[in-house]
Amino acid sequence: MSYAKSVSLPLVVLVLLATSSIAQTDTLPNITNARVHSPTVTSSGQPSKGQFEDISRSGVEVVINLAPKYLPDSIRNERKLVRSEGMAYFFIPVDWDRPSQNDVDKFLRAMDKVRGKRVLVHCWINARASAFVYLYRVLREGASRDEEYKILEEIWDYGKDQGQGYALKNVPQWRKLLTVALERHQ
Repeated sequence: MSYAKSVSLPLVVLVLLATSSIAQTDTLPNITNARVHSPTVTSSGQPSKGQFEDISRSGVEVVINLAPKYLPDSIRNERKLVRSEGMAYFFIPVDWDRPSQNDVDKFLRAMDKVRGKRVLVHCWINARASAFVYLYRVLREGASRDEEYKILEEIWDYGKDQGQGYALKNVPQWRKLLTVALERHQ
């Protein structure tokens, strides 16, 4: 076999896998404030019960829920629903007023455990989820802090024109969480 053929076959396989992941990303259902961060990591607000089948069909293998059970759109049996669709499930309820470094550590361990799999991280409106994904992307995937922070701010501004959304600068407990986590893990 010539050198060109031996190099081109693995390259073709890699390209096919990459385009397959991108195509699957395009098939995600319309979930509130969803954002694709990479071919393997997406964050969003709370999916509806009926969306988990489509989420699974899109190629997502793992769902991580950061929303406490008491939120209005919370799904009581989400773990069972997600697992019935063949996906793994992690539940790490993060208190909006007191997000903790322990929460960050649990999330990073869960993400490390499923590295390379397609993951949907969600919460109620994609504030908690996008903040934790920001930390993961910067700390574990080597993404640019500045670029990822711009994405984080865009996500938090969701619905701003309708009087919704959050300005990260106005939520000191979340700014502190991000700053301390970055310092601790770098």
